[in-house]
Amino acid sequence: MTARQRTILVLAAASALASFALLRIPGEFVLDDDNCRPIGLLNNVRARIRGSAFWKDQLRELEREIEWEATLPERLAAVRRELAPVLAESQRMLDSMSREYPELRPSESQRLADSLRARADSIEHGEWEQLIEEYRIRRIDALQGCRARLVERLAQLS
Repeated sequence: MTARQRTILVLAAASALASFALLRIPGEFVLDDDNCRPIGLLNNVRARIRGSAFWKDQLRELEREIEWEATLPERLAAVRRELAPVLAESQRMLDSMSREYPELRPSESQRLADSLRARADSIEHGEWEQLIEEYRIRRIDALQGCRARLVERLAQLS
């Protein structure tokens, strides 16, 4: 194989790889939540090359994103339900060990410190949950706005 043939082969392979990368379906939501535009150069090129197929794929992925955000409270509740028996069993084991080995029981000051830490953790956890919920609601609103723009764009492309 000559140097020229190798160069042509390498360029052909690189071109095929680039075409695949540009034309393949991303399989994920690649639009900015706020302005509903493709994120990054590659996604912008994909949008221009694939046209309405890109936007239809993004509409489908957008619906998945909205569903994911909308079902977050239920998913978190399911995780809590699954963890509850594990936490209860752990507490039973600690209580059992304290009865069997009274010398290992925490002192009054340690129990008080543990109680205060638990209260502080609960307060912080509540604040984080509130922040996450506010973000989730804002994101759902932004995604629904993006949905309207995508539907309008697809209508114009049809």
